[in-house]
Amino acid sequence: MTRSKVKLAWIQKKSSRKSTFKNRSEGLLMKVEQLCILCDLHAFVIIYNPDTEELTVWPNHQEVEQLLRRFMRLPDFTRRRKMKDQESHMEEIVAHMQVEQTRVLKKNKEMELNDVIGQIERKGKFFHEFSHKELTDLDSFLKEKIVKQNNKILRE
Repeated sequence: MTRSKVKLAWIQKKSSRKSTFKNRSEGLLMKVEQLCILCDLHAFVIIYNPDTEELTVWPNHQEVEQLLRRFMRLPDFTRRRKMKDQESHMEEIVAHMQVEQTRVLKKNKEMELNDVIGQIERKGKFFHEFSHKELTDLDSFLKEKIVKQNNKILRE
């Protein structure tokens, strides 16, 4: 049986939130440990529990301090190369969503124009029954299709 997708939202019931925190943090620590073993890398995790105000440190305080010192000795450029703050992460997500929106809008427009073509072919609708915008869009759409077909023929 597959798991259902977890709704990422604040868990209002305190006991459920505590239980989820405990299980998820244990799972996170286990995953980081496995990643370190499987990929022979060094990592650490610091988890702050706001309810008890205690820190969970993995693997141990001494190794965390050593890794932090090692990290801080790296040149600034190297340290920041793959770092993301929330703003840059959100900008990346927005840019991806804009690309996706453009793709979906283009696909929708294509479907609308295929519908216009269908109305002409199947229903015998005449050109004067369409708006100027629909005909202009249809003209551009058909020209683009012709160019794509010509390019495809040239490649063969």
